[in-house]
Amino acid sequence: MSWETGGGHMKRSELHRDASNGADDTMVDDFVGDDIGASLLHYAAFSGRTDVVKMVIERGAFVDVRDRMGFTPLHYASFNGRAETTKLLVERGAEVNARNEVGAIPLHYAALSGRTDLVELLIERGAYVNMKDKVGATPLHAAAFGGQADVIELLVERGAEVNERDEDGATPLHYAALNGHVDAIESLIDNGADVNAEDGDGCTPLHYAALRGHADVVDLLIQRGARVNAKNKNGATPLQYAAFGGKADVVDLLIKRGADMNARDSDGFTPLHAAAGSGRVDVIELLIDRGADVNSRDKNGATPLHYAALNGHVDAIESLIDRGADINARDKDDCIPLHYASWRGHAYAADLLIKRGARVNAKNKNGATPLHRAALGGHTDVVRLLLQSGADPDAMDKEGKTPADMAEERGFIHIAGLIRSWKNGIRGLNAGYL
Repeated sequence: MSWETGGGHMKRSELHRDASNGADDTMVDDFVGDDIGASLLHYAAFSGRTDVVKMVIERGAFVDVRDRMGFTPLHYASFNGRAETTKLLVERGAEVNARNEVGAIPLHYAALSGRTDLVELLIERGAYVNMKDKVGATPLHAAAFGGQADVIELLVERGAEVNERDEDGATPLHYAALNGHVDAIESLIDNGADVNAEDGDGCTPLHYAALRGHADVVDLLIQRGARVNAKNKNGATPLQYAAFGGKADVVDLLIKRGADMNARDSDGFTPLHAAAGSGRVDVIELLIDRGADVNSRDKNGATPLHYAALNGHVDAIESLIDRGADINARDKDDCIPLHYASWRGHAYAADLLIKRGARVNAKNKNGATPLHRAALGGHTDVVRLLLQSGADPDAMDKEGKTPADMAEERGFIHIAGLIRSWKNGIRGLNAGYL
């Protein structure tokens, strides 16, 4: 969507402000450019000063002069909805299909800004209605992105391909769904847009709307035939996208419309995994209350609690445990959630897990404890917490390495020293009571 910024990159100098205001006595040089290469003609066109545009052209200014981004005055006038100026520029020979550095023509900007009069004018003067910019977006994509339903109707009437795809495989309907434009979506579907069109990743417009949390769009798309359990190339459904995005109202709506709460993607990831991994407590509670399996496992055996621990989401951890999550569940490597939190250095998450019953000296398949993982990651605060909570500083993995050994190998000398001094201090204390 390279045309999003339009003419917004313009930076005005005093001379260019005067040009915009029509002060012709300042126009010593019609070709003066500012720091982004915009000429007096660009600024006059952007401001709709048709009289100034006419005068500058009559004094010899090149009508298709470009700024450093390749924008012509016609791009500027089209973006800012200057109908009379646009008409004058075209009459004076401006190239209607001039492409800027991102490959967009003035019609892209007129469509984005919702000016049906300019769109009509440009098409009548030869603008190519299906011109693609460098990312493959057409003027219809631009109109859909901006939610311009009237422009959509006009473009389709004038030959725009309603299911044209950009370089990522997204159609105009994907663009409208992404930004939640209900009227634009209605117009596109009424004109033949494929409601279940898949982009290059296999995502439908419903995936886009679900991720962004546009409940009204989600409802509309389903009413118009969108498959509620459509899977992308990774096997993810719109419900997983909504759960990851933390949109409880959309999650609730999708479930009511038949979304599978325990649907798995190619990695075995469920919507609850997605919500837990992103720390969306309201979504976690909604999914579990609606019947989602709190201890569901992905292909590596990890539960939603593992993912909440991995990312340090304390509130999510609390919610999952309160709703029956197995605090010592093991993945395929025999790691429990405390291993995950320790490896990532999430001290608050580790503390909560320990307080709620996590086994502080649990060993994975390699014989590593959470203390090994914290030491390996260089997390001093977690190492100290684990030691204070009863972690064994002498625990050895299958290679005979202690947590201090691992810290030392990674260059965390201070952590190795902390573990060894703790070990010696505990032994000395015990010896005093023997």
